[in-house]
Amino acid sequence: FVTSAITATTMTLGWTRGNGTGGVLIIAKSGSAPSTDPSTGTAYIGNAAYGSGTAVGSAYAVYAGTGTSVNLTGLTAGTTYYFTAYEYDTGTCYNLTELSGNATTTVPYKATFTSMSTGSSNWCVGETRNVTVTVTNSGTSTWTDAAPDINIGVKWNTDASYTILANAGGLVAGASYTYTLTITAPSAGANTLMFDVDNATAGCWFSANSGSCGPGNSTYTSSAITVNALPATPT
Repeated sequence: FVTSAITATTMTLGWTRGNGTGGVLIIAKSGSAPSTDPSTGTAYIGNAAYGSGTAVGSAYAVYAGTGTSVNLTGLTAGTTYYFTAYEYDTGTCYNLTELSGNATTTVPYKATFTSMSTGSSNWCVGETRNVTVTVTNSGTSTWTDAAPDINIGVKWNTDASYTILANAGGLVAGASYTYTLTITAPSAGANTLMFDVDNATAGCWFSANSGSCGPGNSTYTSSAITVNALPATPT
């Protein structure tokens, strides 16, 4: 197999034909190799939209014909797809010595956090600090400040949402950068700081691994932080 034009949801799959007079059957399965061979005498309907062709065990026929390539659609980002190819004659007798291969779709928006600096683990109520976090753009799309609008966020774990954000600044795929964010300590008690990346244009935080964000993302959480109450004012 030769794979090309791989995106998050599509790819082109190519092969060199054998000599089956009927054609070639291509079977695909996500996550693991197909384990069921086609049955002699059975004609399978291939459909390039993954999951829409005839089921072959837990896999699907994505092509049946005399060609040498298929443009697959309906795939899931960050997923490995496994393929088998069977030549067959006009009586649908299949050569069960198959060709096999696999390819993985891309992940446009993925973050890998590598370090943070939050200072001492003891804070005072109302104390404001600059904290830093280093993150790598491990997806395939640039983190722009327009469309898409990508931001790095920090919040206390008791906060409902991320309100403190830093522009990603055009971080290209494969690059890393250390962002500085200013945050103020909340009320006294045990807490942690949490970092995440937001695709504001798509309306998803990376850690949600939904829509165009992910898969493979998670929040980045600090060690335990104690926020100490201020002493009483003398009288």
